[in-house]
Amino acid sequence: MITAILLLMIGLSDLVRIRFERSVRQPWILVGSTVLVVGALAIFGLSLDRAWVLFCAAAAAGWVAAMPIRNAAGPRVSLGLLGLAIATTLTLAYGPPSNGSNGFLASVYTEIRLPALKSVTLTSTLSVIAVAIFLTASANLITRAALTLVKQDSAARSADSTDAKSLHILERGQSITSVWPEGQVSALKGGRFIGPLERLLIVAAALAGAPAVIVGLLAAKGIVRFPEISANQDQGAAAETFLIGSLTSWAISAAAIGYIVAVSTT
Repeated sequence: MITAILLLMIGLSDLVRIRFERSVRQPWILVGSTVLVVGALAIFGLSLDRAWVLFCAAAAAGWVAAMPIRNAAGPRVSLGLLGLAIATTLTLAYGPPSNGSNGFLASVYTEIRLPALKSVTLTSTLSVIAVAIFLTASANLITRAALTLVKQDSAARSADSTDAKSLHILERGQSITSVWPEGQVSALKGGRFIGPLERLLIVAAALAGAPAVIVGLLAAKGIVRFPEISANQDQGAAAETFLIGSLTSWAISAAAIGYIVAVSTT
């Protein structure tokens, strides 16, 4: 269950800071409050070990600091992804067993649980909720980071054929649009909305035992995007963006499915 708390802290923090990025002067206060509330519920509502909850809070803070909403470039992004991988591995491998049956949230869950879900544990339910939240904003940040890193590499390799000023902008970590031709960065718009829906549908279909739905979904995505990719065939940027973004998104979905299945079988 402690891994679910980690994913909840990260997923909700990303949703809050993206939602209130421009409307609130200090979104970090909201992010900190979100982590604090989740941590308090984990400790007092689920009777989870305080040290592990503090570890999750620290990992979530590190993730938020390492993963900017915009211009996801630079070594700190790689550190953020590495930190997430290490934190989830540690919580899965060494996290304490749940004592949620002693918390008041467990009692509430038992009372409101539908009869059809009597066999579904609180840990499984919380894990599914945490994964669903993480697959929205947080997974978008990971996908965007993968695309930006690849575009950086492409821009760096072609820097000799461009001007030195563009390379200098790239090295300073400024917007990738400075060195990536106009139109290529904005290709395949709508990914910020399509991506979460796609990931959620893949996970839902996998849990429902409907692999044919997943195959149809992936095939439909390729068909819908084909005209945009074909129109950019001379440069190949749209095809590269589509493949990298899709493979990264699918990998996140696969990891989410594996996590849910592992939790459900333990």
